[in-house]
Amino acid sequence: NAGSGKSTALYNLVLAIDRHNQAHPEDFISLIIWESKDGELLSIAQVIPNCIVVSTAQTLRLGLDPPENVPTHLWNNEVGRIIGAHGLKAGSISVVEMLNFFSRILNKEQTIGPRLAASFENLYEMCDVAPPGLFESKEQYLLSVKQVLHQPAKATANLWRASQGLNLERDIIRPGKHLIIDDRGQEDWVGAVGRDILIKKLIMGRQHGNKTAPRRVFLLGDEFGNYISRKAEEQYIGSMPLIECMRKGRSLRISVCVGVNALGPVSRTVLVDANYHFLFRMKDQESLREAANTLLLPPGAEAILPALQPGKFLFRGPAWPDAVLARIYPHLL
Repeated sequence: NAGSGKSTALYNLVLAIDRHNQAHPEDFISLIIWESKDGELLSIAQVIPNCIVVSTAQTLRLGLDPPENVPTHLWNNEVGRIIGAHGLKAGSISVVEMLNFFSRILNKEQTIGPRLAASFENLYEMCDVAPPGLFESKEQYLLSVKQVLHQPAKATANLWRASQGLNLERDIIRPGKHLIIDDRGQEDWVGAVGRDILIKKLIMGRQHGNKTAPRRVFLLGDEFGNYISRKAEEQYIGSMPLIECMRKGRSLRISVCVGVNALGPVSRTVLVDANYHFLFRMKDQESLREAANTLLLPPGAEAILPALQPGKFLFRGPAWPDAVLARIYPHLL
């Protein structure tokens, strides 16, 4: 709930990671932050060094190009799965076939290393010029593909118009930088597709990379309630990229922290897989029931949550079996 102290806690967490980086530069942790409101996290670039701010409405450029060490066909299959989860389950195979077609043309059969990829606009236009049956056996299927592709191709300005888009590992993490992605003013699906593509690139790049330990990275998102909801998770065949990060984070050296305004709609998988829970003031009954289940509270104990003062929260982690009452400190600037 507004004024509970959640955003301030996330801000302090970022400052704590910056202090760690200053004290232990040999163990630098790169921050990737998503912010979708006029929150405190947008101002963090004024406080910590080497922090880049990009906006999905203006400066960010995303692409469907694969990570350097990942075979093209494997990556294109994952892109199809992501697009399928965001409204195109029936036509995702057609999208994969179109991506493979463009990949062969643009890269001359090169399947490893830096490669170019089709944009959403290229795929959208291909729906008009492709001979019948080339990518889809039924004309109505290709029409549905075109209808779904219209939004990312035509309704997101220049966000997806790149044959090689932002790669978190290459452009931010290896050079020892931080990134803030300003999602303000965008529809939920725009942010969700962008996050899925960026996170999946990071995961697969590390899975197929060399054996040297990559730099640690911390993914942080505020106002992620819709992105990690039960409804969103149900659209996926397999795991959502963010949930995959939570499950494989230790081996991939990726940590995840998300903030939500209501606990009730959040995916049970996310709640179960999270190691640490910080529950600030909340009032709606669905969230209170979920809080009791998540923190394993005794009957009626969740009644404390609506009465919590700003900055106070219930905490539960793996080192202690019971939830404890705690508080955050003011900004340490």
